[in-house]
Amino acid sequence: QPLVLDGGRLYLRRYWQYECRVAASIATRAAANPEVDAEQTGKWLGEFFQPDCTGPDWQKIACAVALRGRLAIITGGPGTGKTYTVARLLALLFATSSDPGQLRIALAAPTGKAAARLKQSIDSTIADLDCPGLPLADLVAGTGAARTLHSLLGARPDTRRLRYDAANPLDIDVLIVDEASMIHLEMMAA
Repeated sequence: QPLVLDGGRLYLRRYWQYECRVAASIATRAAANPEVDAEQTGKWLGEFFQPDCTGPDWQKIACAVALRGRLAIITGGPGTGKTYTVARLLALLFATSSDPGQLRIALAAPTGKAAARLKQSIDSTIADLDCPGLPLADLVAGTGAARTLHSLLGARPDTRRLRYDAANPLDIDVLIVDEASMIHLEMMAA
């Protein structure tokens, strides 16, 4: 049957299945809570964010919350500091890792232009961070170039199949995706 009536919504079956897969994956990731060394994390958060007496530092809070889970969504309008926050989250991940050189990170975006902009923004933000004893610029350079999602997942010509998908996941520790609102449902399900 090509159609599914779910509550008051009518779906094409394929897209209903994609939506169910994405929702289940998000729920699974959101429920996981990795171990975090609170003392070490607090020390590095203090290094990467300057104290501000005017109110809560939401970017610092976003990094702390992101480190405590397996899924983080950082959102905001243009100029609100999303890339600033993601760059500091990357620095925090490297700083709190037992072996930062072995941390496998991939940067991706739906389009080539967005991918290039992501990498450029992260590189310039990381260059401004002063982190004694941690070669952040070298570690971030080791992540490689940001790629399109199609390239990262190994899209094949003349087929909808991808080399990497839920059944054959990427061999990475962290995936940072920019412009996630532009990702179509089929790609997100993969």
